[in-house]
Amino acid sequence: RQKAAMALSRVGTGAAAAALLERLNVAAEQDRGALGLALSGALARVTDGELAAKVAMSISSAPDIARDALIEGLGRMPGAAASKALTTIAAGSVDDRRKAAEAFAGHPEAAAALAKLLVDADAGVRANAAWSFGAFAKKDAIATLAPLLKDPDVAVAGNAAATLGRIGARDDGAKEIAALLCPATSDTRSYVRANALSGLSLAGATCETRVADDLLARDASEAVRLAAADSLGRAITAGKDVDADRK
Repeated sequence: RQKAAMALSRVGTGAAAAALLERLNVAAEQDRGALGLALSGALARVTDGELAAKVAMSISSAPDIARDALIEGLGRMPGAAASKALTTIAAGSVDDRRKAAEAFAGHPEAAAALAKLLVDADAGVRANAAWSFGAFAKKDAIATLAPLLKDPDVAVAGNAAATLGRIGARDDGAKEIAALLCPATSDTRSYVRANALSGLSLAGATCETRVADDLLARDASEAVRLAAADSLGRAITAGKDVDADRK
């Protein structure tokens, strides 16, 4: 059943998605995980607003094993109907908010709804929302994300650092990103330091001092040293300060 579900998730069309949803609502609980997997993939090829509404209605009665798959399916389903359904779900329980924050990555048109989740009381929701913004955000979102670098939760701050790097790579924002991520390389939390380095590298941004050199040589965290090595490797490939970076 798992293999069949994976195959359907890759090739299923609208007709298959409708049949899978109907079956999901009446299936034995042990079958719902596979059905949810198949449906979430098939929905990526469906734009039927009516089907999006039916998926949203099914979420309220779905068991946990299928619930996340349905929300993920709405995230992969293109169109305003799916993003509207996600917006409603994002006002629900904390588990639903976390999954909706993740699913919004597929709906740039719902950026305003996703932005609300950046200030959610739950750290998991904020972390997922911060990461999802990296899928589509541009420089106008930098001011919204910058405060999250100081978030007390390490996953939120680290994801914000990575997303800022992705924005810089997408929208030519190296200067703005450097101003935020260079200070973050001295954060007390290793995950934040590592993602700040990776973000700087992605954005093609540089700091006034050779931060990566120092972190590679002295940081106690292996994750940070790996990020520093990767940063220097990318700089060599890009042809910037090649001799110094090789040394």
